[in-house]
Amino acid sequence: MNDPGYIIKLQPRKGTSFYLVTLDNGRTLEIHRDVVFTYHLHKDMLLSPDKQDMLLQESQRLFVREKAVALLGRRAHSVQELRRKLLQRGCSPEYIEPLLDELQQRGYLDDRAFARAFIQSHMKSRAWGPRRLHAELIKRGVERTLIEETLASLLEEEQLFARAYQLAQKFLERPRIQRESPLHRKQKLFNFLVRKGYSYDLCRQVVAALENSS
Repeated sequence: MNDPGYIIKLQPRKGTSFYLVTLDNGRTLEIHRDVVFTYHLHKDMLLSPDKQDMLLQESQRLFVREKAVALLGRRAHSVQELRRKLLQRGCSPEYIEPLLDELQQRGYLDDRAFARAFIQSHMKSRAWGPRRLHAELIKRGVERTLIEETLASLLEEEQLFARAYQLAQKFLERPRIQRESPLHRKQKLFNFLVRKGYSYDLCRQVVAALENSS
């Protein structure tokens, strides 16, 4: 067990939100600045062993929250994605899990909403198809059943065909592609749509529809 100790030095840790709090018992604590101010820590203040542990725990909780808020401020995350990034940044699971629960309860973390926004955004900006969207969401830790439900609600066959058809038309307008033979154009178009994540059947339908329209 740690000994009681008087604070003999409080020094901001450069480039961080922490203070180094040095005690006369030889112990140095890393305390979050908000904890320093909240508990009015100052030189010659006596800290019991329990108080030292409490200050460290509060500091860790604030550290994890600070990192989570910064990550969510940049973009939305899935629960698993945020958990992984917090672990990579040195946060303890002991403090991560309660925070993730709280963020979900408050609606700041919602895998269903995340999946829906991700699908809509990447369909529009990158023209990804269901297979690619599914794979990318799996990488981000979203549950398979949730992905499938969300895709089913957003992607109807007609919408997919129209999107793939429009994408194929733009592809065929490229000068380099127009110089290809009909057979090579057809093969390259099919491979292009497959890479975008559309099913083989839909790719064949789009290629056939364009071939019949020409």
